Amino acid sequence: MAYDEEDRFPKQQIDHVSALGLGVFPPDNLWHFEEMMEKTSAIARRDLSVAIAMGVSLLGALPVLIAGRNDQVSDLLDAARAGKMNSLALTERSHGSDLAATKVTAHPNNDKLIISGTKWLIGNGTRSTKISALIRVEEPERPATAVVYFDRDRLRPGSLIQEPKIKTHGIRGADVSGFTFKRCEVPKSSIVGKVGRGFEIVGKSLQISRILCCGFSLGAADTALKSSYEFAKTRHLYGSAMLDMKVVRHSFVTAFVQLLICEAVSRVAHRSLHTHVGDLALISAISKAFVPDVVDEVIRTSAKLLGARYYLREDHKFGIFQKLKRDHEVISLFDGSTAVNLSIIASHLPALAYDRTHGSNDADAGGNAEARRLLFDVSHPLKATKFPTATRLMLSTFSDPVLISPQIVKTEIPKSNGSHLDQATQQSIKDISRNIEDLDADVLKLKNSTGFDPKSPSAFLLAKKYCNLFAAMCCVRLWAASATTSGTLLSRPEWLQVALSLLLDKASVDDPDTDATILAALDEFTSEDLPLSLLTPVSPNFRA
Repeated sequence: MAYDEEDRFPKQQIDHVSALGLGVFPPDNLWHFEEMMEKTSAIARRDLSVAIAMGVSLLGALPVLIAGRNDQVSDLLDAARAGKMNSLALTERSHGSDLAATKVTAHPNNDKLIISGTKWLIGNGTRSTKISALIRVEEPERPATAVVYFDRDRLRPGSLIQEPKIKTHGIRGADVSGFTFKRCEVPKSSIVGKVGRGFEIVGKSLQISRILCCGFSLGAADTALKSSYEFAKTRHLYGSAMLDMKVVRHSFVTAFVQLLICEAVSRVAHRSLHTHVGDLALISAISKAFVPDVVDEVIRTSAKLLGARYYLREDHKFGIFQKLKRDHEVISLFDGSTAVNLSIIASHLPALAYDRTHGSNDADAGGNAEARRLLFDVSHPLKATKFPTATRLMLSTFSDPVLISPQIVKTEIPKSNGSHLDQATQQSIKDISRNIEDLDADVLKLKNSTGFDPKSPSAFLLAKKYCNLFAAMCCVRLWAASATTSGTLLSRPEWLQVALSLLLDKASVDDPDTDATILAALDEFTSEDLPLSLLTPVSPNFRA
């Protein structure tokens, strides 16, 4: 809190976290993305500024990791292990996220590129040593985009002018700034991949970073909910305990289950980095459009329950709530805003609807069944993997491993939870299938009548519905793959019932026993300072 009040960059905290072995770059360059989500969430629970600064450094490395030469990757990893930070310079003041309007320009000169222009709102902009930048190369035939990777310390003095740190509403200590290239010379060997592949490399890099942003949100939601719940446990209003009020109890149940839904989507998305790399264009956009927005809602609910104390910069929990609320509001802007991601989702809907409607997805059910099993079976840790390469990543996909045809769902969701699916869950699965069929029909009808504009209000509405159905199936399939004997919250049916009622717009589950079970888990996890997670074990008598 002191660092935030003084707008100080949390260098000491980052060094401490890295010394604990929780840095974002694994020493063997083998990546375990679900574990990375858990690490990010653990750090974000304590300070989003630290988590985001470390995440931004990984963002700056992504173009090199997916498309760089071996020597570039080795140089980057060596620098990261030495504690040097990275930045990704994409945006410019006059056109923000419209990367097609990039004006930072490079002119070839023998074996060098001469770069001019300004990059603005760059994370780690003053502290980064290694910089990856999207530029426009003035080739003889026509301008073409490229990503260049270079070391700031090796540039000619005065050729990179540092812009000052910009004051921000949240993450006040973050190093958000920019720099101006003044006929800055870098060798042509700085180009990542090839000239002309700039947009492709950036687009594929953002597929990964969008998924990794989920860990920030999960950590923020955890602290927000615990903070308000701990307060409510001791608060008396109007002659009774605050937690005796039905509306308060139900608000906590709803917010907790919303967090669990976000975790379900986040786990599936992170596991897909191992199992379904070719489908990340869709999965990453869904996770980024869905998780930060829902967590913003969880934080708003927690603020209402906390009352005036949420606004204080001291006293209750040292004022941490107002900090995390401000800090988290920026997550939905990272790596493409919610609107950008909804547009990406919408652009996929016609092809997905056609394939599901015509049974195209049925043919590959056998070959992909094992990959889908691994996608949802969190009791089966996935092996660490090499970083996804640009050749494996696709800018668009024609398949969705989560929302598949009803026929495949029937064969892939057996009694795997240790008992037959209860009637309510069976009906919810049918409802998901029926709703996706209705949505597909609406998509094709819109396409055939007026054409399908992925940036239109109607397309955005369909994309939001698709996100909810995607989240509902994530919840069902994670639960179905869990063992009833696991002892974790995931295997309990109560959270799933509430989750599906929220996601499918059903009448709210008004069951005192269900609410009591979920609140008991929230109380236990909060009291013992355990993660508010589906995978946190619950004691056998936790309802008592």
